[in-house]
Amino acid sequence: MKLWICGQLNGEWNGEETAWEFQGVFDSEDKADKACIDKSYFYFSCNLNEELPKEAVDAPDGKYPRIDA
Repeated sequence: MKLWICGQLNGEWNGEETAWEFQGVFDSEDKADKACIDKSYFYFSCNLNEELPKEAVDAPDGKYPRIDA
């Protein structure tokens, strides 16, 4: 089952790392997108009960809809 995690950046996006706060989990991309109420929000998908590797991984379908990259 695919879920969508929504977060809010703390500070300015620097293109690499930025601390963020968890804002919610949604069952559709549309709902996650609507939860992004300003340019500090983002979302990405994850699969329920799927463990990720210890190494950092990029979210290939992550969206930063309110951030000017």
